[in-house]
Amino acid sequence: MPNSQLLQLMGLPPDEDDISYDICLDLSNASWDEVSSRITMHPAEAIEEDCLHGNSPIEIMIKSKSKEEIPLDVYRKILSEGQEETETGHGIIHEGILMLVVRKQYSDEYMANLTNLLLNHANNADGRRLLEMCIWYGNVAAAKVVIQRFPDSLRRKDHIKGQLPLHIACEESNNTRQSELVE
Repeated sequence: MPNSQLLQLMGLPPDEDDISYDICLDLSNASWDEVSSRITMHPAEAIEEDCLHGNSPIEIMIKSKSKEEIPLDVYRKILSEGQEETETGHGIIHEGILMLVVRKQYSDEYMANLTNLLLNHANNADGRRLLEMCIWYGNVAAAKVVIQRFPDSLRRKDHIKGQLPLHIACEESNNTRQSELVE
C-alpha cells in the first residue's frame, strides 16, 4: 500500500510494505518545511486515521524514536485541520497520545509548549493520570503544565494505594529530577 506524499516527506518510504514498524519511527530524514507546506496544500493527508500500521501522522510524529524536536508549527497545522473536521472542535487528541508525549525527553520549553498545545485539543483528559505519568517519567516541564491546567490533580489520590502525586514523586528513586518534581 503506498504511503501518502505527506508520510514520504516525513521520511518514510513510498510503500508501507517496504518498512517495519520499528524503522518507521525514525523521522530523522524528515523535511519539516516541506511537511508544513504539504499540510497547507493537502490538509486531508494530515488527518488520515489509518496511515501506517493504524497510526495517524500526529501519532507517527509522537511515537518517533527521533530525539529531534519537530517544529510546533507542524503539530499546530495538523491539529487545526483535525479541529475543522470535528463538529465540536475538540477531542482529536486522545489520552494515549498525551501519555506517549510525557515519556519523551525534549527541552523543558519545548515540552511545555507541546503539552499545552496537545491539551488544547484533548477531550476529557484525566489530569491526575497525566500527572502521575509525568512523575514516573521525570518530565518536570509536562508536570508543571498539567498542574497549571488541572490544579485539582495534586489533591486526588490514586485508586490503588491512595497516594497523592507528591507521595509518588518522593518514592521515585530512579528519577534524576526528583527534587524538582517534589517542589
